[in-house]
Amino acid sequence: MRKLVCPTSFVIIIKIISMIKHNLIFIAPLPPPFGGISVIAKSLFEAGLSEKFNLIHLNTSKNSPTEKIGKITLQDVLLALRNYYNLTLICLKNRNYKSAFLVGTCDTGIIRDFGYIF
Repeated sequence: MRKLVCPTSFVIIIKIISMIKHNLIFIAPLPPPFGGISVIAKSLFEAGLSEKFNLIHLNTSKNSPTEKIGKITLQDVLLALRNYYNLTLICLKNRNYKSAFLVGTCDTGIIRDFGYIF
């Protein structure tokens, strides 16, 4: 014999699931410098991203003048290595977190961002 489930119980379950905050590792630069991706990331934070998720943020901003954006320097390589190391530590400490990612828009940013995938 089939057991019938009240439709209101589904509504209650859906509401409970929607109230649960999901875990999120947010990998993105924040200003300064002010650029497309960093401004989008800042807008997401201001729109209440941390209210919707249990949030850990890895700030990948290089805090250098905008004329150096898109150029690879030794400082950029060291910063990328530090970010990879910090991301590894975050992932090891928080294994139940999901991650979100904003891809850089310049050639060097896209090359750097491939490291976060692996």
